[in-house]
Amino acid sequence: MNLKDCSLLIQGSFHQNSIIGINYLGDIFGEIIYSTYPVTDELYDFLKNNNIEERTKLIINDNNKPRHVLPDNVGLIQQNFYKQVISTYNGLKECTKKYVLKMRSDEYYLGLDKITDFVKEDKINFINIFFRHFNRFPYHPSDHMFLAEKNVLVDAFDILYHACYVNFEEFMLRTCQDPNVQLFAEQAIALAFLHKLTGGAKIPFHDINYNVMLFKKFFHIFTAKSIGPYCICNSRINHNGKQFVTNIEDSPLWLKNDCNSMRQYQ
Repeated sequence: MNLKDCSLLIQGSFHQNSIIGINYLGDIFGEIIYSTYPVTDELYDFLKNNNIEERTKLIINDNNKPRHVLPDNVGLIQQNFYKQVISTYNGLKECTKKYVLKMRSDEYYLGLDKITDFVKEDKINFINIFFRHFNRFPYHPSDHMFLAEKNVLVDAFDILYHACYVNFEEFMLRTCQDPNVQLFAEQAIALAFLHKLTGGAKIPFHDINYNVMLFKKFFHIFTAKSIGPYCICNSRINHNGKQFVTNIEDSPLWLKNDCNSMRQYQ
């Protein structure tokens, strides 16, 4: 994979962590799409003064679009999930390259030029930050960064967009054998990916062995540490480490040991 054949999609609110890396990233990827939310006039002036619009295609998503109300059993921060889905979906549609790497806007990674050494072209590649235990949170990969072919990502987020803005109950009936299961955002994203990749199969949510088999077949995990120094932000400071895969003995996928760290690695 040549990163000039890969779009970089930066998704989320404007944040200094991604803004400071725009020039560096613009020399690596074929294009940069920054899909964000309405900004103040002062911030927009700052972006123009720092040539952000010259290095990126800027998409401002409307937060006030009418939407379907998610059911009570959806265990996620609903407003954030709506914003995540619409900004990712609209950003993906503007990408023109064969592959897309999606990252959160409040993070930076200084070794993205080396990422091709750690991903697989025929799979959906997830970073391992906040990847949860299979036996506690099935189908919970990381949504901080993922890389795959654009057409796969667009089709999956088309399903998610329909779920959020039209009918979430229909999404659950289509993708999961247990439509009443409680989901986090990462799990909903994984179900959408697997629905696309399996040709429409309903996933048996609580079958751990099947879960692991699907992850190995369709997904690939790489570690944040493998691509060099990075910094991530999250509203939850500690993230009880017992919920996360923190060493290779804990994981059927043999993850390395940095996936729930809040620190910047050197």
